[in-house]
This record gives sequence, structure tokens and C-alpha cells, in this order.
Amino acid sequence: MDIVVDAMLAHIARWLRMLGVSTIVLDREDEEILEYSVTHNSILITMDKGLFKKATKLGVPAALLKTHIVEEVLAFLSYHLKISLSFPPDNTRCPICNAVLEKMGSRWRCQKCGKEYWIGSHYPSILRKLERARALSKSSSIQRYGILNTPYSLTSLDDTSAAHSSHR
Repeated sequence: MDIVVDAMLAHIARWLRMLGVSTIVLDREDEEILEYSVTHNSILITMDKGLFKKATKLGVPAALLKTHIVEEVLAFLSYHLKISLSFPPDNTRCPICNAVLEKMGSRWRCQKCGKEYWIGSHYPSILRKLERARALSKSSSIQRYGILNTPYSLTSLDDTSAAHSSHR
């Protein structure tokens, strides 16, 4: 099961992909985004109130973010969707195209676009952001970062697609 984000949140998609979450970025009209989300049993993440309202009306699981700050968004999604905020180098996805990465010694290569990745000088910064997100996810103010229209986590949607379908 994927997460779908609108084009405004492409920067969040990169982070989710690094965390191993299949994330699709759609730069399309609202109706096309909603149709994709329904067809692929995806959770929609947006900052567009109108799109969120349409998703809710259609029974599409969705989150309306109230912040674009990476750590706050990751904290909110981790808390509500049970996304792990541990960086899994051997279970990450290509931040650019979402394909699975193949380990090659101390590097990882995207099986689709061919881009190579390695643990470089930016790695400590990634870990600091994730640590801050973990701390924020335990905060009592987590609700100020967004609204979720469904009680499901990513794993429960995978496990209960039949229950989810009857929810629509």
C-alpha cells in the first residue's frame, strides 16, 4: 500500500521513501489524485483543505497537514500511521523515483533510475532530523501538525482492505 502526496509535498515524499515507505507524488487535478488513491487503496497526504474534504466525503483515508516542516510532518505521520522513524539503509527506497534500492557493497543503486546513494556527510543531519521527529511524535501537541480522517495505520490498511472497502 502506498502513500499518495500532492505535488506540494514532494519534499515529504523523499523523506518517506528514505524511511522505506512507498510514496507516490501526483501533480494532477484533485479528481485524478482521488481516483488514484481509491484504485490503489492509498492514504492521501495533503495540505489542500479542499482536497482533504473531497477525500473525506469519498471515504478515502487522508491526512491534512498543517505544517510543511519535515520533522513535524514525520512526527505526525509516525504517530498516526505507525511509520518507523528509524533510517533503514537496507530497506529504503529511491528518494527520486520510489523504486527499491539494491545494496552494492557500501552503496545502494536504484534499480529503476540508476542513481547511486551512500552514507555521506549529510547522514548525521538526516539522523538529527529523525531524532527530533521521534521526540515530537511523543509530544502532547502532536495534533497541531495535522488532521487524520481515518483511524487506520499503514499496516492495518494492508491487513484490512476488505474492511476499508466497506468503509467507503
